Amino acid sequence: MTGSDENDLGKISIDADRYLKSLDDGDFSQSDAPRPETIEETRERILASNASNCSNASKRSFESQREDSSKESPISSQSSYSLLFLGLFIISLGFCFGLWFVRHLFISEARLVFSSGNGLTVNAEKSRAPAATVISRLSVLTTLMPWDSNAAGLKARAHVARGEFDLALKNVNRSLSRDPNNIDALFAQTNANYELERSSNLEHIRALTSIIKLKPDFAPAYRNRSNALERIDRTSEAIDDLSTALSLNPDVPEVLIERARLHASNGSRSSACGDYRKFIEIKGSKLDKDLNSQWSSYCR
Repeated sequence: MTGSDENDLGKISIDADRYLKSLDDGDFSQSDAPRPETIEETRERILASNASNCSNASKRSFESQREDSSKESPISSQSSYSLLFLGLFIISLGFCFGLWFVRHLFISEARLVFSSGNGLTVNAEKSRAPAATVISRLSVLTTLMPWDSNAAGLKARAHVARGEFDLALKNVNRSLSRDPNNIDALFAQTNANYELERSSNLEHIRALTSIIKLKPDFAPAYRNRSNALERIDRTSEAIDDLSTALSLNPDVPEVLIERARLHASNGSRSSACGDYRKFIEIKGSKLDKDLNSQWSSYCR
């Protein structure tokens, strides 16, 4: 209780004493005057006043805080949205980088398989396993990245190697619809059509020649064109194509034995045996016994 409150109580006490004394003296002249507050009534009035003041002060403080928070809320909302967008950007960037890395890995692996000679022989038993691996890897890319013409083109080549020509042509169409000059897709297309007997030897040769014009360093096209030229007895041209294929990609020793066979059929025994001996040096202990026996007797 404050000092002013104590003074009020003192004054009220003095007024009460005077009132009681007037009653004792029989002075009723002031009986109609309002009765002064008692001490308890004054205390209650002061406490109620203080409580009302505290309530008003709390209300004003709450309203002030609410106004301040309403002024700061746009900034807080902007900060929350900025953090959200930043998080989404980081997640998207990580996903894109991971997808790019997987694509680079699978495409490089497929090209390595083809450049090493695996999967180049159509529908051969030794080609089926490596080609199946290529197909399974590239199927992931064509699912996640259906617009990737390179993945679809390489997958088509792998299907051709397994003798799955209809599946090959399906991937050819997907690849060429996005890149009409995709070399892998064009190569798979001409081989599939030839194996399905939808094109003649001459048509096959023309298609392979068009691929060579688009990509002169594409060794598999020279090798396949050589096979087609041999079928129409253009042996010298077939030998030239195999020589070009070897100069572009010397890591396919099977081309040497193919050229040796053409030299032998063309009457060039020394050239044939020279290619055979180079083939033996590369293959070593992995040389097929029947093939070795055949050429050993020829090159004595």
